[in-house]
Amino acid sequence: MEPNAAAENYLYDFIYLNHEALSFCQTQLDDDGLLTGSVVTRSSGEQMRQQVGGSVKVIHGTHEETGSHHSSRQNSFDTSKNLPLDVMRELNARGLIRDITEAKPGQIVLLSGRMQMVDLVLMNDLLEPALDMELSNMPSLTDAHRRKKREKAEENGTLIKMFSALPKLLQVRIFDDTKSAWCTIRHVDMMQDSFSIAMKHGVTVRGQWHVLAVLDALPDDTELDEKAFEYMTDLDNGYFTALLHIRTMMGRRFNEYGISPLAIFRKLT
Repeated sequence: MEPNAAAENYLYDFIYLNHEALSFCQTQLDDDGLLTGSVVTRSSGEQMRQQVGGSVKVIHGTHEETGSHHSSRQNSFDTSKNLPLDVMRELNARGLIRDITEAKPGQIVLLSGRMQMVDLVLMNDLLEPALDMELSNMPSLTDAHRRKKREKAEENGTLIKMFSALPKLLQVRIFDDTKSAWCTIRHVDMMQDSFSIAMKHGVTVRGQWHVLAVLDALPDDTELDEKAFEYMTDLDNGYFTALLHIRTMMGRRFNEYGISPLAIFRKLT
C-alpha cells in the first residue's frame, strides 16, 4: 500500500487501533485540538399567505396577511470514529508517511504484507498442560529414565514461572517476501478477539494487511552502545543478559524492523 493511498476513498476494516496514540497525533495536527463530537443544525422555513376581500359601501379592496413557520433539526455525531482516517489523511497531506525501507527511527511508516499473531496469554495458558502432557509421555522404566524425567520437570517449572512473569501481550509480524516488521500490542486495543483469530487462521492471518506505525528499530542494528556499559552494575548486567536470552527466544529477530503500531487494517472491496 502506497503512503498516498491513505487519502483515497476506500472502506477500511480495522483490526487494531491505538486510540491513545492516535489522539495525541490528532491533537498535534489540529490547532483546535482533538474533536470528540459534532452537532449539525438544519433549519427550514415556510411562508404562508392569506388574502381577505371585502366591500363596505365606499371602501373597496383586499387585505393580505402573511406569516411564516420555521422548523429545525439537530443531529449529534460521534466524530471519534473518524480519528484513524483523519490522522492518516492529515499525515499524508503533510508528507509525514514514509516507506519503511527509506525511513529512519522515529518516523511514521505505512507498510503492507501478510500478518502473523502470537498471543502470549493463550501461550501461557496452554504451556503448563502441554508440558505436563510431554512429561507424562516420557518413559520411567529405569533410574536413568526417572532422573531425566525429574530434570525435565524442574526445567518445565522454571519455564512456566518465566512465562507467567511476562507481560500478557500480542506479538505481531507484518511481513512479505523481502522484509518483516515486529511489534507487541495490547489486547484491549484489538477490534477483534485474538483467540478467534488464532482459531480461524492459525499461523498466518489471511489477506493483505496494512499497518500505520512509528519506526523504532532497523534490521541488523546490533551495534552496542559501549558507553552504557560504564554505568552498569552487576545487577544490570544480569538483567540484560537474561533479557537477551528472552529476546532471542521470543522477541524481535535481528533482521527485522521494530515498530509501534498506530493502526492495523485491511481494505474492504
